[in-house]
Amino acid sequence: MRAVQQVVTGADGEMIARFLDLEGLPSTIAVAWAGVTMLQLSPGELLVVRSTDPDSVRDFGVWCRATGNELVRRTERTERRGTHRFVFAMRRRGERASAEVPSSRRTAATASWARDHIRR
Repeated sequence: MRAVQQVVTGADGEMIARFLDLEGLPSTIAVAWAGVTMLQLSPGELLVVRSTDPDSVRDFGVWCRATGNELVRRTERTERRGTHRFVFAMRRRGERASAEVPSSRRTAATASWARDHIRR
């Protein structure tokens, strides 16, 4: 039970998303980690969080609505051992999102990024 943080960059070296693996941690701790990490991102950048706590579905939805961040995607997968894995892709709120990052790039990055990390 530890938090692992990674940064994913595109071919141009620009950050596409930051990834937090918070499996095994309670959702309250996961939301706190996400909040601190989100402050390190620029408006429009993605934060992808992986969690195993079923309460994280509710908690991340509430947190995004309360903070104004966008919950772009949520996926759920059940492993063979009965473990649930939840992946949340969230975009930091802000005005620069649409001006700096083309929407086609945002959508493609979110979809492929989430797919890659669901398989783990």
